[in-house]
Amino acid sequence: MSKYFTWGLKAKTVLVLGGLISLLLIVVSISSYWQSKNLAQNKALELEQSKYLVLKSAMEVELENHQRNLLSLRDVPPIQAILRARANNGIDPNNGNTLKEWRHRLTVIFTAFLRNHPEYQQLRFIDAAGNELVRVDRTVNGEVILVTELQNKANSLYVSETINLKAGETYYSDVSLNREHGVIQVPYFPVLRVATPVVSNDEAVIGLVVMNLSTERLFEGITSDVNGAQRDIVDAQGYYIKSDDRAKAFGADLGFDYRLSTEHPDMANAALLHDQFIQYDVNEKELKGFQKVFFSPQDKTRYWLLTFHIPENVVFAGIVSSLQQILIFSFFIGVLSIFLIIWFVSKRIVTPVLSMAAAYDQLDAGDLTVRIDESQASDEFLSLYSGFNTFAANQQRATAQLKNEVAEQIKRLSAVIDNIVDGIITINERGTIESFNPAARRIFGYLNDEVIGQNIKMLMPDPYHREHDGYLDNFIRTGEKKVIGVGREVIGLRKDGSQFPMELGISELSVDNARHFVGITRDITERHSAEAALQQAKHSAEAASQSKSEFLASMSHEIRTPMNGVIGMLHLLSKESMTTKQQHYTETAKYSADSLLTLINDILDISKIEAGKLNIEDIDFNLKSLFKDVSGAMAPRVHDLDLEFILDIGGIQNQTVLGDPGRLRQILTNLIGNAIKFTRQGEIILRASLSDSDNDQLQLRCDIIDTGIG
Repeated sequence: MSKYFTWGLKAKTVLVLGGLISLLLIVVSISSYWQSKNLAQNKALELEQSKYLVLKSAMEVELENHQRNLLSLRDVPPIQAILRARANNGIDPNNGNTLKEWRHRLTVIFTAFLRNHPEYQQLRFIDAAGNELVRVDRTVNGEVILVTELQNKANSLYVSETINLKAGETYYSDVSLNREHGVIQVPYFPVLRVATPVVSNDEAVIGLVVMNLSTERLFEGITSDVNGAQRDIVDAQGYYIKSDDRAKAFGADLGFDYRLSTEHPDMANAALLHDQFIQYDVNEKELKGFQKVFFSPQDKTRYWLLTFHIPENVVFAGIVSSLQQILIFSFFIGVLSIFLIIWFVSKRIVTPVLSMAAAYDQLDAGDLTVRIDESQASDEFLSLYSGFNTFAANQQRATAQLKNEVAEQIKRLSAVIDNIVDGIITINERGTIESFNPAARRIFGYLNDEVIGQNIKMLMPDPYHREHDGYLDNFIRTGEKKVIGVGREVIGLRKDGSQFPMELGISELSVDNARHFVGITRDITERHSAEAALQQAKHSAEAASQSKSEFLASMSHEIRTPMNGVIGMLHLLSKESMTTKQQHYTETAKYSADSLLTLINDILDISKIEAGKLNIEDIDFNLKSLFKDVSGAMAPRVHDLDLEFILDIGGIQNQTVLGDPGRLRQILTNLIGNAIKFTRQGEIILRASLSDSDNDQLQLRCDIIDTGIG
């Protein structure tokens, strides 16, 4: 009976907790789905809005370029000359040229301009009465021709509007289908007419220059996608001027009243109140909106409306896939959790683990504000919860700090580039200089306006000047790097014509699928001077060192010859019959002579010392005898000064050790000599002892003690 109830309790526990876990996983999955969907919706809104802001900026920049081109054509000399000749019976009073000659010159200019600017379809010079004086067209085949059949355009809106403008102002027409003699050309060709007035010296409008611009390039960024995303352009009256559905476009020209309000009245109403608009339409299941582009500087009521409609399945395609993955992942987690429950059968274990897992998923998904309720935990789980919350809080602070540091780093990097001592120059693949930092201006002596747009060769003398184009062309054709990626020393050419040595490093980078090159230069004139001075100083030092070595070798050799004689005589003297005192004096003199000979040998080998090759002997010698020899040699000097010399080597037996007795003797002699030098009364003690060290070897300790001022 006990087993029956035990198994029933386990089964109920598994069933209840398994159901709860399954329900929790479903709730989390659905919640994650909706959160992801909302996040994707917001990101899609921001992304599409940013795209259209970029398109708007690009169109505004292009319109400004067209305006500059138009004003440049207005200011060419034939424009005023033609008007002067017409007012003077066909002869220019300034130089005597005929009206025909000046028209021909203007035709040549217009023709060359159209050939170099394929986006323009027509250029015209029209007088104040609307008469075309010079006209150049581009045919359907792209050929540029002079039109001799001139027309009067006084009734055209762009003529009457431009005549009322001031000097330097520009008129932009509505985008419409091109007409000739009042008839729409087939195939349909949408154009934008841009015109500016030509004024006399008294500011009176005496003509205008008109260019017909093909809108194909201007509107090329507004395209619909095969996946159902629809993007159109609508004018201020609501007529479509670009749409993949040709039945909608140019209703005003073709005689049908199809406008934005026909299909999307809500957007048409919003356009009356807002310059930009974007939202997710739940009913239509699409993302939609618009962006206004104001194209007429003189009339802020004239604009183009860039509209878009993106189906839900396009925006949330990734979310559907993510939901499937979440569901699959949740299924495996549920199955795994149920198996764990069979073994542990404890809500106190399963529930905290699931809470931790859910919190971790949120943290892994980027939610740094996630926290776990520590009041729901106890025992070891309380420590885990507390640690997790601390980690999440630290991550949140670190992320915020990192963002601030990135922003500061960007500012700092800009300041570094402007203040760096090295010159930084960027060029395009044609060798044209694009940027020139302050250090480069300092090095070469040029101002920005003097080098920007010029070829980099202007900064190089021959032969680098002649070789540059070959290097660049070879790299672009073959990819072979002869100078790119390799630092080298070259000669630079300053503005004043002077040449100087410089270090040059070139690297390649790609921006918007275009190759650019960055050169880092440094004037190394001072370095060359310093290196030359350093080389001279080195030669002088080496010569001095050689002289010193030769002197020491010669001196040591000359001293060692008589010293060997002294040692030999002392050796012979030690063989003679002498008193104990005489024998002691002889041994002391021989010991001192040996020490002096050792020093002389060291001086003779000074070249080895300077080369770091001083030889240390490794021979067996009696340590106690060495201390007695040293004390015997130094004792007479001590006694001559009425000092007492004490040798304390009671801790050293008559034992043989391995080492260099000459070096030890030299050290002890120097130290005792210093003690004698600075001691006027009292005593000098030489104390030595042996003790065991950590590596199972004996350690020798020597103390020189005196009562002097040292």
